[in-house]
Amino acid sequence: MGKFLARRVARAVLVILVTSFGALVAATEWGDPFRMIGPRMQDPKTRALLNETFGLDQPLVVRYFHFVVNLATGDLGIDFRNRRPIIDMLAETAPNTLRLALAAMAIQVVFGVTLGILAAWFRHSFADIVITAVAVVVTSVPLFVIGVSLRNALSGVSVFGWEAFPLIPRSVGIETTWLQNLVLPAITLGFGALAFTVTLTRGLQQPPGDGRGRGVLGRVVRGRPDGGRHPHGLAGPENTYYGLAPMPVV
Repeated sequence: MGKFLARRVARAVLVILVTSFGALVAATEWGDPFRMIGPRMQDPKTRALLNETFGLDQPLVVRYFHFVVNLATGDLGIDFRNRRPIIDMLAETAPNTLRLALAAMAIQVVFGVTLGILAAWFRHSFADIVITAVAVVVTSVPLFVIGVSLRNALSGVSVFGWEAFPLIPRSVGIETTWLQNLVLPAITLGFGALAFTVTLTRGLQQPPGDGRGRGVLGRVVRGRPDGGRHPHGLAGPENTYYGLAPMPVV
């Protein structure tokens, strides 16, 4: 067990080092980080001062060493455009990002697992074909298309008297809550990743009368308390998937 954990930790550290080095090279070597700021930064004296200020005049190895040390201490550097600490900018957006990730994951898991169980229960039936096909088609559509389509279809719609989808474009002076601003993006991201959850859940279930259920809710599909192969009703693949589900959203 100790050797296994050591190998996994070593691989994780190697991946982090290679990825961070590639990110540093892409950010500083494969382009001009100051060109996007504007033509005022094209003066040679200004460029030399900026390179010295941000440490871009140092060798790549030295920059990477400082980058790793600063990263380990939580110092992500200064944003070139806004001249603000990046950690402060991330802290400002972290609450909304976390809300969006959790809401989208909840929608994805609830609808994906439910539809996957239904597809497994009615395996090879018309309902199974429709559920699987619709999930795959929805996931094949780019997220921005789903978002624009939902915005056009649901703009101004109220749910039980509550304006869940504020009218777009919004009138000047009309304020919206964070929850109203969260609903539509969460639905877009949640349904955009629905197909994999549906197919994963369906594939992990055995059809009724064909052995034991192997998946997330095997006891539900099989209708018996020992229907899952795992004593806690959870198998390996879906544990890994649902654990990593928020990462792409974040």
